[in-house]
Amino acid sequence: MRILAIDPGTTHCGWAITRASIIFASGVIDPRKIPLVCGCGVEAANVARGGSACSACGNRLPRRSKASRAQALVQLRRELDKVIALHQPTVVLCESAHLGAHASAVIGVSEARGVVSAAASARGLAMVSMTPGEHKKTTTGHGHASKDATRAAVNGSLPRASNKVVVSYDEADACSIAWWGLMVWAPSQATGTSPGR
Repeated sequence: MRILAIDPGTTHCGWAITRASIIFASGVIDPRKIPLVCGCGVEAANVARGGSACSACGNRLPRRSKASRAQALVQLRRELDKVIALHQPTVVLCESAHLGAHASAVIGVSEARGVVSAAASARGLAMVSMTPGEHKKTTTGHGHASKDATRAAVNGSLPRASNKVVVSYDEADACSIAWWGLMVWAPSQATGTSPGR
């Protein structure tokens, strides 16, 4: 079983993938970063550094602008599709919106969860939800653990394929969700029981 764990958001979206019983890879998607593309189709990554002209056709490049909420959601879907295609998960775990947060945060998380659900559904993958408290309790021993405590637990005790230090709270939460998937959700599926709710 390969679990893709998602900490949803419209400004930063953490992800982690498991293989066997370890967290194999993780990262953060910034959906606000829309690739700069020349009219000829060449992405800015392939354009000479420091130049304002495309190296392929010589056209002047457009200025980079901040993504709208709708554009960020489209970009999130593109990036999630890339992660899914690369890692081929068998299930997607996604944190539910925390209703104690600010209304705008709940709306953003809910919109991002919709994108995650659509990306998973398009690949025929089930999406499983859990609360922040559920995965934090599994990772830190305390359901109301701070983001710093969760990140410290991820960096200090979770089995990961990489020794890369996880700096982002979003990536740390995704690793915590993946750990909940390995320790709570997957065993419940094997025994046909509820995952500790």
